[in-house]
Amino acid sequence: FVSYYCSSKINKRYRVINYVLTILLLITISLLLIRYVSLSFIYVIGVFICGTFYCIFVGNKKVRLLAINVGAVLVALGLFEMYLLAWIPFSEPRHQYEYFVKNEETKIGSLMQSGVTTNHKLLGYAATRSVRFFETKRLKEEIVYEASYTINDKGLRATSNQYNEAATPVLFFGGSFIFGEGVSDDETAAATIEQQSEGAYRVHNFGFIGYGPHQMLAILENGLERPVLTDHIPAYAFYLTIGDHVRRISGLAPWDHNGPKYKLKPHGNATNVGPFDQHLIGKTIKLLNKSLIFQSRVTDHLSDSEDEVLFASIVAKSSTLFEIRYGGKFFVIYWDDQKTEKETIRIAKLRKHGLRVIPISNVLPHFSRNQKNYLIHKDLHPNALAHKLIGDFLLRLMRHETPLTNGKDLANK
Repeated sequence: FVSYYCSSKINKRYRVINYVLTILLLITISLLLIRYVSLSFIYVIGVFICGTFYCIFVGNKKVRLLAINVGAVLVALGLFEMYLLAWIPFSEPRHQYEYFVKNEETKIGSLMQSGVTTNHKLLGYAATRSVRFFETKRLKEEIVYEASYTINDKGLRATSNQYNEAATPVLFFGGSFIFGEGVSDDETAAATIEQQSEGAYRVHNFGFIGYGPHQMLAILENGLERPVLTDHIPAYAFYLTIGDHVRRISGLAPWDHNGPKYKLKPHGNATNVGPFDQHLIGKTIKLLNKSLIFQSRVTDHLSDSEDEVLFASIVAKSSTLFEIRYGGKFFVIYWDDQKTEKETIRIAKLRKHGLRVIPISNVLPHFSRNQKNYLIHKDLHPNALAHKLIGDFLLRLMRHETPLTNGKDLANK
């Protein structure tokens, strides 16, 4: 009302106040929507469209012309947001994830809102310690899988517990693929190694849902693995990576706004510069991730050649830290399910850094032709069979029984 009063003919000289009040009101409402509403951009656009109509109603000729043009752009963006909101679930049905911990305050929600994770000042987020949490994944109304995950008192995925006190430690790093999302505690690759080795190896699985190589490097740089190992020396470390990990190091993952950000310094070394959201780019990405246009049409195209170089540098530095600290061997397992030129170049860059890279197609028989045999039905995560074969392969590698791969004996390289 104050704004409208200031725009009346009697108060022409106060029209500037009108515009300022209108803009402040729009910004305030938008910030509240962004703060408290998911996928809020469609509402923000609606608010600004209302603002442009108001400016058309009360403004002078120049203001009206500007408002009409701005309004046209906003209407187009709003319609596209609405189209994606209605079209994506119809044409590309989304998987819905529900996580919860059974306790007195059971909350069913996303990974970050269900008590499954806690904030971590170095990693962004981590699994809540000493809990057993549950996940249900749905495709429309159909249940894709239901799984439970046991997290031990160190914050790591529990394994088979079939190891002896003199067992040789093995470290796992990566995201949901190595964590074992969708399979039970005793079906993971980590559990397979412990079971098949009859307790000769003990696997510490530092992988977690949504993690990337930046969390792996932060763990090693800050010695977060040391309290877990106590006085034992690990002989091997395995990092399982997928193509999406390049996007994650840029802070583009909508669940990882507080993760560690790395930058390449002039000497080519990856350096931690703090959490993503402490930087302008990170704050901007966090804001834009409220938009379906950004999520579905932009993020996949933002990773560039610099990110590829940074990715290889982060993995290489992790390998160097591990091998110097413990004298063990570090391997990269690359999930090469796309068979694109970009994947080929990425693997070549990793090997150029002197890294031992094993494509998953060399681990899982006939992987290129029969990928569905190794994936959870209607899902992209490895199933129990894939985990068993990966565990068997890595155990043979550590026992120096692995057959030659591409003419090289990986165990002795």
